[in-house]
Amino acid sequence: MEVVGTMLDLTTIRNTDVVADLGCGDGRLVIEALRRGAARALCVDIDPDLIVKARENARSAGVAERITFFNQDMFGVDLRGVSVVTL
Repeated sequence: MEVVGTMLDLTTIRNTDVVADLGCGDGRLVIEALRRGAARALCVDIDPDLIVKARENARSAGVAERITFFNQDMFGVDLRGVSVVTL
């Protein structure tokens, strides 16, 4: 979580931001971005087990409805409308 905090400290998250995490793992970065005020998030990972874990974590954090999950290669994701990209 220290790395997540440091990464998000490098940007100013606004309530209009859509944050994409390419290679989202367990979803911790997008969950924290939403806690910090982002409007929506994209969670992208090629590993289906990690997407399952990210969905579970998002549900537990109460933010799942604000995240779109993609189980695919990050190079095929449409990033139109995304204002913050992490990987």
